[in-house]
Amino acid sequence: MAVAIAVPVLIVAALIAVFVTRDDEPQASGEDPLIQYCATAIERDSIELPVAAQAEPEEAAGPVPVAAGRMVLLTERMLEYAPEDVRPELEAQIAAYRELVRTSDPAGFVEAGLLESLNKVGRAAASTCSMQQVEFAASQFRYRDFPRELDSGRTSFLMRNEANERHQMVLFRRNPEFTGSFADVLERGKQDEEATRIATGQADPDELDVMAVELFVGDYALTCFIESGTEVHWEMGEIAEFSVG
Repeated sequence: MAVAIAVPVLIVAALIAVFVTRDDEPQASGEDPLIQYCATAIERDSIELPVAAQAEPEEAAGPVPVAAGRMVLLTERMLEYAPEDVRPELEAQIAAYRELVRTSDPAGFVEAGLLESLNKVGRAAASTCSMQQVEFAASQFRYRDFPRELDSGRTSFLMRNEANERHQMVLFRRNPEFTGSFADVLERGKQDEEATRIATGQADPDELDVMAVELFVGDYALTCFIESGTEVHWEMGEIAEFSVG
């Protein structure tokens, strides 16, 4: 009888040993809360959001529920792993994106309160995730103080808009088989073939925007697709090309 009882007990003990991680044993990197949080912050910044000013209202409204729904899911994932000091901001963002799913109003993506909340979380993530930080300014159709070379790895771009209208930072990575000026790529309309869009941010006058990305070795370009009159900002020189090593 003693043996019959001992065997199941040993089996249970073995299963517990397999499935329970001791506090003094390292977890797999994929389960690390900080890695999950930082990776999700970068993934969230890669989503291209509909912008009402760049399309007819009905055209911009169509993709809103899909994009807002993705933002809800990713923000909820961030909340699961987030430090306590940013949890209220993330909860407010989830509520805002759920409202956008309901209203389908693309203007909600650039609502001042939401943008301010996103930037608070972005700046906190830059520190929490030990990102290299790149601060620069958007002046009239120029990116000022933008470096020509950066290291690979997690990177936080902080753009201050010193101009009198909205500016974007749209990040592309050139596909390795293509070379030449990125302005030429844009003029030929080949950016979707010769490059990969990584992330997009934007800031209104006297505001800032924070964008988190993962940079790999290669050639990159930052540019703006907002129109002023009949010209697009990149056509007026708002392009910064840089290499990552």
